[in-house]
This record gives sequence, structure tokens and C-alpha cells, in this order.
Amino acid sequence: MNILVNQIKGLVFIYIATHIIGAIMGRPKGSGNRPFKRVLADHMAKKFGAQWNPVVEMANGAIKLQEIAEQSGETADYKASVEAMEKVSNFLVPKLRAIEHSTGDQDGLVISVNRKRYDGGTNDKD
Repeated sequence: MNILVNQIKGLVFIYIATHIIGAIMGRPKGSGNRPFKRVLADHMAKKFGAQWNPVVEMANGAIKLQEIAEQSGETADYKASVEAMEKVSNFLVPKLRAIEHSTGDQDGLVISVNRKRYDGGTNDKD
């Protein structure tokens, strides 16, 4: 436990130091926008291996919560399970995008279209 606290303190120190140095000196050309994100990703890769994925871990946790909810039958457990599944679904299922078209008249007809791509791509035409 103490080792984990020291590692977190070290990461926080690196995060603060990079932001202070960045504010004074600016960001070097070609470097990424989020140095802490890179440091954290490197740390997690060292600790859990290169194949570790936070989204997969979230999905595993959501599945475990669902199993606990089915065993206990408690409403609070079901609520926690649904919230966990919702967070995981944000990474897996694209959100609907609303588009409105009008005829230009004040009393004209307004048509709303919701598009959803299932392949994860983006719409080039609106």
C-alpha cells in the first residue's frame, strides 16, 4: 500500500513539474499535448504489461458487478452495474448525432435526422 502511495505521489510530482516547466519554457516542437498522459501510459505498461487496456478492465469490472447484482438481488448493486455498463458503452457504441434541415420559411417544415455509423467512422458529408 505504501509503495502504491509513493508511486502516485511520484506521478503527481511529474505532472506538476511538467506543467510548471511547460508554463515557463513552453512546449518543445513536435512533442505531444499531454505529457502526463504519456508518463501514466508508460507507467501502466511497465506495471501491467503492454497488452493492458483500461477499457477492457472497465468491461471486466462491469461484468463482475453484474454477476454480484444477480447474486445479491439488491437494487443498489443493479444500479452500480448499469452505471458501469453505461460507462463502458461510451467507448464501444457511437452516439447519435442530430441534424436539422428547414425549408427557409418561418412556417416551414423542419426535419430532424439522426445518423448513426456502426463501423466507428465519421461522416464526411452533412
